[in-house]
Amino acid sequence: MKYRVDRSVLHDALQQAEQKFDVLNWIIQAVPVWPLIRHKFSLGYLLSKSQASKKGNLGKRVVLALKGIKEIIILVISFRVKRQPYEYLFLTKSTYRSKIDEFWYEKFCDSTIDALGEDFKRKACILESGVDLHYRKPRYKSATVFEVQGAFYLIGLFAQLFSRGTVPSLDEYDAFKAFMKKQTGYASPLTLLQLNTEVFRIRVLSSFFAFILTPMPLKKIFTICYYEEFGYAMMLAAAKNNITSVDIQHGVQGKFHFAYMPFTKIPGKGYDLLPDHFWVWNKASFENITEWKSSEHKPFLGGNLWLSKWADKPVSRLSEKPIILVSLQPVADTLPQFLLDAIVATIDKFSWFLRLHPRQMGERKQIENMLEAKGLINQVELAHATEQPLPLLLLQTTVHITQWSSVVIEAAESGVPSILIHPTGKLMYATEEFEQHFIYYAENKQQICDILKILNRPSDTLSESIQKPDIAKFVFS
Repeated sequence: MKYRVDRSVLHDALQQAEQKFDVLNWIIQAVPVWPLIRHKFSLGYLLSKSQASKKGNLGKRVVLALKGIKEIIILVISFRVKRQPYEYLFLTKSTYRSKIDEFWYEKFCDSTIDALGEDFKRKACILESGVDLHYRKPRYKSATVFEVQGAFYLIGLFAQLFSRGTVPSLDEYDAFKAFMKKQTGYASPLTLLQLNTEVFRIRVLSSFFAFILTPMPLKKIFTICYYEEFGYAMMLAAAKNNITSVDIQHGVQGKFHFAYMPFTKIPGKGYDLLPDHFWVWNKASFENITEWKSSEHKPFLGGNLWLSKWADKPVSRLSEKPIILVSLQPVADTLPQFLLDAIVATIDKFSWFLRLHPRQMGERKQIENMLEAKGLINQVELAHATEQPLPLLLLQTTVHITQWSSVVIEAAESGVPSILIHPTGKLMYATEEFEQHFIYYAENKQQICDILKILNRPSDTLSESIQKPDIAKFVFS
């Protein structure tokens, strides 16, 4: 049976499965694994073959392993030998850095650290993984940064080599897979042996985190994406060592995102693989986590500090014509034909800025070829749209267009309406918080052109819902 990706179908199936099966007793190597199973199944369902991750070549893996040795030595000396007195730790990736002048600024970590003052800065450090062997430098340094991409790779490789080949027992796991196949049409290849190996990798990495972090007087650990292998490992280490963990929102959340979809069954002490708190940007995300009804996993309405940072910044004018900002996404049909046709039809009236997703940097040539085929390569803006900080772009944007990017949230908070051009986007942003003048939906060229004719930039924003959060009280409590 061929299935069609539909997030509402996935949401309903997972919610039903959570009620139907005894997921609280699905435990591997002393770790309750329902969050991980939900995650793995969702990724398998949502990602196409074209989006599957590719292993690097042997040369890159050797370089990464050598880099890992150096990084592990630095981490051990800094944390175990010198015993640096850090009280706040951030775990992130260089993907989230944006270039400001000559420095690369980490949008979520640096914004948070800067907002909390010099004393906090002295007590904070950042663990940062890279992208395809690279870190984005020179960095803006709000705090000491430790590179960990090679370390993560080497530890994961060690865990893979020494993982136990035993198959754990989970009651009705095969029945769960059969149920999900019936509900979604997707037959997950995820075996119990693969789950066992993944849990072992997470536990080994978690043990390393505990080893280097134990001497530090840590009060809080912040992650920018808790639902990756090293994020799970850090959450597990925090839980085992009674350190408060916080996930800072970095994109769209809501009930149709597998990592933030409400859990209807949560252990009394919570899931060790989940953060204690979710720092969210807006009321819709706050209410979604509140629906979990958990005293162990709670939301905090802290707002988007990266966006707030630019509120009063002077900006140079980027275009004489109204700017239409398109947030592209790393999907197979990243530039739908009807969107290209709409650009051609309105290129004389608007300046079209096409912003690449961080995971699309290697696809730039293919996107340029698509634009060249339509005669648009010299008429649309790619470089400025991708390299300029998003908040600066939004200050001059008239309308934002995307399939379902979380830029919809940031645009609305800046008073910029969005046109969604994919059914998933319409589904994900169907909340009361986004009033009609912020969200529009188009499924063909003519609808895009008609909406662009009538849209004017609204004077109000969504900022009232996140106005002046007491972030210091939350962080220091």
